[in-house]
Amino acid sequence: MKNTFSKSRLQLVTSFTHSLMAGGIILALAPQTWAAESSWIFEESAVGFCGNSGVIDTKHTGYTGTGFVDTENAIGASITWSISAASAKTYAAKIRFGNGSTAARRANLLVNGNQIKTLDFPTNSNWAQWQTINVDVPLNAGTNSIKLVATTTNGLANIDNISVTGNGITPAACPTTPTTADCNSITNQPILRVAVDGSGQYRTVQAALNTLSNSNTTPTQIRIKPGTYREKLTVTKPFITFCGETGKTTSTILTYNDGASTLKADGTAIGTSGSASVTLKANDVSMENITIENSFGVGSQAVALLAQGQRLQFRNCRLLGNQDTLYTHSGTQYYRNCHIQGTVDFIFGAATAVFDNNTIYSVGGGSALTAPSTEQAVPYGLVFLGGKVTASASVSKGSVALGRNWRPYGAAAYIRTELGQHISAVGWVKMSENTLDTARFSEYLTTGAGANTSARAPQSKQLTTAQAATYTISNIFGAWTPSYSK
Repeated sequence: MKNTFSKSRLQLVTSFTHSLMAGGIILALAPQTWAAESSWIFEESAVGFCGNSGVIDTKHTGYTGTGFVDTENAIGASITWSISAASAKTYAAKIRFGNGSTAARRANLLVNGNQIKTLDFPTNSNWAQWQTINVDVPLNAGTNSIKLVATTTNGLANIDNISVTGNGITPAACPTTPTTADCNSITNQPILRVAVDGSGQYRTVQAALNTLSNSNTTPTQIRIKPGTYREKLTVTKPFITFCGETGKTTSTILTYNDGASTLKADGTAIGTSGSASVTLKANDVSMENITIENSFGVGSQAVALLAQGQRLQFRNCRLLGNQDTLYTHSGTQYYRNCHIQGTVDFIFGAATAVFDNNTIYSVGGGSALTAPSTEQAVPYGLVFLGGKVTASASVSKGSVALGRNWRPYGAAAYIRTELGQHISAVGWVKMSENTLDTARFSEYLTTGAGANTSARAPQSKQLTTAQAATYTISNIFGAWTPSYSK
């Protein structure tokens, strides 16, 4: 028995076949509900088709629907579909394509913004001869986006359609423009303007901060023009958004150069926490389009950002350092589309922190990327949703662990994250006297050269689909939904 949905005819066809031997008996049975699976075919110019980089073309015969997608010959050319699933699990998908060029076309397959796989669309030297690629796609319950993105200058193959098989698969409405605007477009808040060149109200970020009360309850923006601000900042005032100009993250830099070994006036070392270039000790603070750097160099812990507070969020930021770059000290934190780089334990701490589509970059060799110190009673620690874990060419293959537990119950999870070849086969290691027996380290559908999980530390987990489905913003943060996550 099979159900097949055809978009062009908008009908669901059910067929049932049964073989009967000579002399057989046919029994009349009571009505029965069959666990049928439906194949939904998503084609251009229909519900579920959300756009492409190129045109809808008809110049090659054999396509279905009203045509096929002929994308631009460029890296980044893409096609997006919106699909609703009744339950969270992995579904079988089939992409129908044509490639009459002289070379295979390569594309990344993204589901809900997370790269799932790299696909090669082989050539057969005939644009009118259509082929198919089969691929499994992990979908959440509800609306999902599926996207193909070209990785070479040839663009994508011609794409006729994608079909997804499974119970409860239907087309979904395409998403609208995100509701959370860039901070520069927000006009209903007080704005303090900082420019190191003197063109703003203040030359330093600290001077702008000084105008606000520690008991501030009014959401306020501190807009920072491009420039290098050599300031050691401690923020104790809530409801502040530090806003760099759109597209100017790399040229808007808050930097300082203290290391843990730097001495105070009394001759004692300032320590790891004291080394932070920027310390947030307030709730409801946001940062966008800004670079935070600790330029101390190697040889000591040197924190770029120490984040200690509830409902802290960061978008399109860069956090630069070496050892101990980002101290997720405590509270709840959300990082989206950020670049975080370092060498040793450069994301560490006890906070519940989500890293959504970030680049985690090992700028030099180090034992581990993360060092969570999660308390036993806290269910989630450092959670990486999608994104990439990459490294400079100087970092040896298989030399860096995904994490080590700074405290016994440290928790970290990588969900559909692309892992570079510098990630070690064992994946997870213990710190000092701690044991991995109490640590909570896990992965789900990681990809890339570092994602061979066959030799992972036996105490770590490969999550099931059902377990991975619990790693949602609402489950992790409860009542708080970061505005940057929308």
